[in-house]
Amino acid sequence: MSVTIRGRAVPRVRGSAVAPDQRIASVLIALGSNLGDRVRTLRAAVCELQDVVHVVRVSGMIETDAVDAPPGSPPFLNMVVLGWTHLAPEALLDQLLAIEKRLGRRRPAPRNAPRMIDLDLILHSANVRWSSRLTLPHPRYLAREFVMGPLRELNLPWRDPRTGVLLSSRALESRRRDTREKKRSIVPPLPAAAGRGPG
Repeated sequence: MSVTIRGRAVPRVRGSAVAPDQRIASVLIALGSNLGDRVRTLRAAVCELQDVVHVVRVSGMIETDAVDAPPGSPPFLNMVVLGWTHLAPEALLDQLLAIEKRLGRRRPAPRNAPRMIDLDLILHSANVRWSSRLTLPHPRYLAREFVMGPLRELNLPWRDPRTGVLLSSRALESRRRDTREKKRSIVPPLPAAAGRGPG
């Protein structure tokens, strides 16, 4: 199955998740938009990404509430793209920022303000970075449904290089169920009314 973008077929869920050469990095990029024609913007972003990344898989789009955003922020459409690249992490980040600019994102802006396009480099093979420009893997992505939802669809045979978490669909779904159970288990019971027993 494929998604047709500007007359070009982009693979939807097929293609190897492993780069064919150790000199090539497997990359996972998250895309989001909550301004304007979100579908059109995300499709344009995937098309632009094909100039810098060999795209092998594209998830479907999901709608999610804006996280840690100003009050009244509209919901996002989100998706993820898997591909290969010869670019180093910092060079790829520069390309992602350039794509955002071409598609109408304006910087600087208030933190987590609504935006035409957001491109986040989630994984770059097993690279781990902690710098003022780039953190790899992307911080908190394992806790963000706007990344995890599309990622479960791709069923990647990867592990997070920092935590070792398996990124296959089954493992991620199990992780989501476990997280829900933990949240339920830590909610304390309501106290009984003063002067009254449980009956």
